Amino acid sequence: MNKKILSILIGAALAIAGGITAYSLMRSHADVALASVPKTATAIVRLDVMTFLHDADFSTKEGKQLIQQLMQSENIEQPGVDLNSPVYAFITENGDFGVSAAVDDADVLAENLSHLMQQGHATAIEKQRGFQWSAIDQKWLMCFDDDKALLMGPSVGAAQDALRTKMVGLMQQSTKECAASSPFYMHLKEKHEPIAAIAEADVLPNDIREMLMKQLKVSSLEDIQLALGLGTEKDVVRIDADLITEQADLKQRLTDLNAIFRPIKGQLVNRADESSLLWTVCNVKGEQLLELLRKFPNLRTALIGLNTIVDFDLMLKAVDGDVTTECTSLSFVLGWKRQLPVRLLACLDNEDFLKQSDYWIKSAAATPAYELMASTPKDFVLAFDERQAWFGVKDKVLYLTGSSSLANTDKASAPNAYLVGERSEIKGLRFFASLDIQPLTVLISTFAGSTPLDRLLLFQRINLEMGDVGHFTIKFVAPEGSDVVKKIILGK
Repeated sequence: MNKKILSILIGAALAIAGGITAYSLMRSHADVALASVPKTATAIVRLDVMTFLHDADFSTKEGKQLIQQLMQSENIEQPGVDLNSPVYAFITENGDFGVSAAVDDADVLAENLSHLMQQGHATAIEKQRGFQWSAIDQKWLMCFDDDKALLMGPSVGAAQDALRTKMVGLMQQSTKECAASSPFYMHLKEKHEPIAAIAEADVLPNDIREMLMKQLKVSSLEDIQLALGLGTEKDVVRIDADLITEQADLKQRLTDLNAIFRPIKGQLVNRADESSLLWTVCNVKGEQLLELLRKFPNLRTALIGLNTIVDFDLMLKAVDGDVTTECTSLSFVLGWKRQLPVRLLACLDNEDFLKQSDYWIKSAAATPAYELMASTPKDFVLAFDERQAWFGVKDKVLYLTGSSSLANTDKASAPNAYLVGERSEIKGLRFFASLDIQPLTVLISTFAGSTPLDRLLLFQRINLEMGDVGHFTIKFVAPEGSDVVKKIILGK
C-alpha cells in the first residue's frame, strides 16, 4: 500500500503524536477496531501507535515533519481516528487486505478524505447502507461511521461492489463473529509489543514457505503459525518470533531439539576474542550433538572424512557444556589471507580421545595427503592442501581453529566492553549469536545502494537469542544515543 493510501490511518496518526500531551499518550482500553476483523482472518497485525511513538521518543517537531513527508500536504493535522486504541491490519481467507481503526471524530475524517479528493486521490464521500464511503486511488475502498473505519482492497469494478457488501458485513458483525473470539487471535493477544502480528504459515510468500518447509522438514504448513512482535527503544529495534504448531511430528521435533540445546552456563564468555565479527554460543552434550549432525548428509560425509584423520567422533562425545564458535575477520573470504580466522571452543567432560594421539600421528605419517604434528601432548597441527589447522585441549576446553593466532583458550587481554556486557546476560538462553555490523559497512554499502538494506549501516550489531527452541528474539543494536528508530522512519 503506498503512502497516500496509508495517510488517513497511519500518516496522520503519527502527526498527532507530536502534539499530544503525556495524558493522551496513555493507552486506552477500548479495542473498537477489532470488531471489524473477521474471525476467519489468516493474518492479523496489531499496531499500538501511541505506545510505539512514545517508545521512539517522537517530539512535536518530528511528528509534524513526518506528517508533511507522508501526506505531502499541510492541510491535514488531525487523523480523525482514535490512536489510543489499536489499529488492525488483516488478510481475509479470500486474500483481501484490510485495515480497521476506531474513529475519534467522523467529521475530521471526512474532511481529510475531502483533502485527498482535491488532490485526486479519493472520490467524493457518499452515504450508503448506514456508512460513509470513499474510494482511494480507485482501488482501495473505505467506509466509516462514528465508531470505526474500515479500509479494504485492492479491487475495481464489479469486484469492488462485492467487496462493499463484505465490508458492510464486517462493520456490522457481533463480538462473537469477529476475531476476538478466535483461538488464532489469542496467540496475538499474548504478544505485548506495540507492533504484533500472527499469520498462518501457508499465507506467507512462496520463497518463505519453501524455506520453512525445508528447514522444518515438513510436507505441509497446515496448523503452523508464526507470531511476531516488534518493540523499540532509542537505540534498539527488537523483533520477537514464535513458531506455533499443532503438528504432532513437528512438536516432537521441537521438544527433542529443546533437550539437545540446554540452557547456556556462560562458561566461555570471557574466552572470546575481542575482535569477534561473529560469535555464537550454545550448551550441548556431545553424544546428542553427534547424533543430530549425522542426520544431515553433508555433515555426515564431513564427519567420515575427519574420522580418517583423528577420532573426531570421540572428541565430540567428550563435549559436555558450553560451545562457542567465532569468526574474527572476513579476510579469507576476500582472499587476503590463507588462514581461516575461525575458532571453535567446547567444554569437555573428559579428555579420553587424547589417548589415541600417537595412533593419529603414525597414521598421518603413512599417507601423503596430510601431515599431523604434536607441538605438546595436548596440542596438534594438521597440514593439508597448503593450509593448516590447530586443535587441542587447554584447561578441559577443546579448541579447533584455522588461525595460529586463535590457537589458544586464554581470556581476551582487552575485551570489547559492549560485548562483555551483553555476553554476561546470555545465561539461561539456549542459543545466542552476535554479528558486528561495523566491519561489514563497505560490503553493505557496495551491495545495498539505495535499497532498505542500507538501513543496516545505522546499526552496530545484530544479536539473535533463542529461549526455548522455536522462540527467537532478534535485536538490531545501534550506537548509544543514535535515535535509530527516528532515523529510519524520518529518513534522517
